[in-house]
Amino acid sequence: MQVLGLLLGVVAVMQSAKVLIEAWSEYYTFLFAKNRFMPRSLSCLTSCGSIQAWRGTRRFVVIAKVKETADVMSFYLVPEDGKALPTFSAGQYIMLKLNIPNQKEIVTRCYSLSAGPNENHYRITVKRVADGIGSIFLIDNVHPGEVVHVTAPQGRFCLNPDSEKPVVLIAGGIGITPCLSMIDELTQEMQREIVLFYSMKSGKDHVRQNDLQALTDQFPQLRIITIYTSPDDTDILGLDYDGSDRLSIESLDAVLESTHYDFYVCGSKAMSDSVVNMLNEWGVPKESIHSEGFGGPAIAKPILMEAIPAKQVQESEAPKSPTVTFKKSNKTVTWNPAKENILNLAEENGVNVEAVCRSGNCGACQIGLLSGCVKYDQKSDESCDTKSCLPCIAIPVSDIVLNA
Repeated sequence: MQVLGLLLGVVAVMQSAKVLIEAWSEYYTFLFAKNRFMPRSLSCLTSCGSIQAWRGTRRFVVIAKVKETADVMSFYLVPEDGKALPTFSAGQYIMLKLNIPNQKEIVTRCYSLSAGPNENHYRITVKRVADGIGSIFLIDNVHPGEVVHVTAPQGRFCLNPDSEKPVVLIAGGIGITPCLSMIDELTQEMQREIVLFYSMKSGKDHVRQNDLQALTDQFPQLRIITIYTSPDDTDILGLDYDGSDRLSIESLDAVLESTHYDFYVCGSKAMSDSVVNMLNEWGVPKESIHSEGFGGPAIAKPILMEAIPAKQVQESEAPKSPTVTFKKSNKTVTWNPAKENILNLAEENGVNVEAVCRSGNCGACQIGLLSGCVKYDQKSDESCDTKSCLPCIAIPVSDIVLNA
């Protein structure tokens, strides 16, 4: 009888916990779906220096899952241990370690934090990608009450804390996610001018449209220029969006008074590279341009050392190309400058390297440099004494061995 009583007690506790999680989830889903905001008294913008980031992964509970568009979902995460979270810089990301059925290894995916620093929860906003193992699994299979394994916030695409210049945010598609975090933080700091250029195909892809409108109503220093490149018949020009022309120097010049802004650009790698090149052409100082791209190869001019035209040298005089050894994969290949960076070389040869931004900002692709030297651009020094490198922007300048 005692054993039976004990079992019944355990079942009762489990049922109570399930009811509590479901009630908690329903409350937060209601709160966020109605475009309400977490009370500012809970925010933690500058006072969390004593809270330390964690090593490895930490267990987080999904407390709410909110549909933003047909293929975009936001997840609200709280630490399972109930302890406060370290603050982070708006624009940073977290990595999720996902145990996905039928996958031989743990799948790692990076997602920008899409809300400002808060000591109680994190928010990520995920877009379903046709061949995206991580995004499909999260959207279809991860529900409120479930646990995910999360790394501490990281990344170098974040607001410059030493600058008081007005800010221009340029977002393409799901590249809006770190910009949402930046806006959340900027509007709490000072009366600092913020201009957001937000481009997407149509109103169906407009993430957090109501929230953005509410922010412009609340904060007069925030201006949003919305671009629908392929508007639907139901999209109303002047109400839902401001135009369909892609961003250009002329459109920037028409909105901004000068180039005296800090520019933050986030979107596809192709989009980000194109906008950065445009800003350079417009005369924006390089130190005022910050960018993060995701997916696909770079389209910007490669940052490789200038190759010697084959006709100018005899074959015997041509420099020997270094070799790149991927130790874990047991592969050694000859460096090909046409690949532009070590990451492209790895992918072509079937070596799996986690990569997100492909611009050296996020650090997700960092791998061990066991021997040899790499270079990051024509002006940088050779990196020979470091224990790791960022293959998405590195090229070998000697035979190297990588822990991949």
